[in-house]
Amino acid sequence: MIFITQSFPNIIFGTEDLVGCLQCFESRQTKSAAEQELQERAKSEKTLLSKPFKTKSYQPMNMIEYYLVAASFMDEWRSFVRSPLAHSPPQDGIKNQQLLCAHMKLSFNPILDNDHRLAECLDHDEWTALSFVYSADLPIRMSATEESFPICEPCRLSRLLDYQECKVYLEFRHDKESMANEWQDEDDFRPLLFAGTTNRAKKRFQITIRADETVREVKVQVLL
Repeated sequence: MIFITQSFPNIIFGTEDLVGCLQCFESRQTKSAAEQELQERAKSEKTLLSKPFKTKSYQPMNMIEYYLVAASFMDEWRSFVRSPLAHSPPQDGIKNQQLLCAHMKLSFNPILDNDHRLAECLDHDEWTALSFVYSADLPIRMSATEESFPICEPCRLSRLLDYQECKVYLEFRHDKESMANEWQDEDDFRPLLFAGTTNRAKKRFQITIRADETVREVKVQVLL
């Protein structure tokens, strides 16, 4: 004790009579309550939207009616639900207008374009729950039986043609008769089928086509 007082002459030793800082105590209590509220909110939203939280659905699988939500929002929302103390909930709500082209239509087809990764599909109940919690600037409803949100085909075509490279799956056959129906039930692998012969060891394969390649260079890839 003597050594401490000699080394630090201005030191103040605590006693039972000293009172803690009430402002700091209240601030700590407020922060703790806010963190608990965020954790409870994240848990509630995770329970309410458990399927979208676990699975990213870029295509409407077996959905008659579905709603599109910007994938950027869904990623931000998942980050919050997963770690509410490290990530804030989406502050700006659901901004779906970013999915539209200059003509205020969709620039992609959610069913046919499996490479867009711009929006995720929610069913009616999931969309109702999500839009109740977060405000949405534009509901984008799609339906297989009724009128849907319009798709801008010129902008869609322009987007599809604007690529650097893509993968194409192919399979060679010796006859054309068996080409028609064999792949109709396959979802993950839909090759382009060609009748003819090839020197390739594998009859089923994939090639990568770059935007700057000529037709001749593509043919060389196919036939080698």
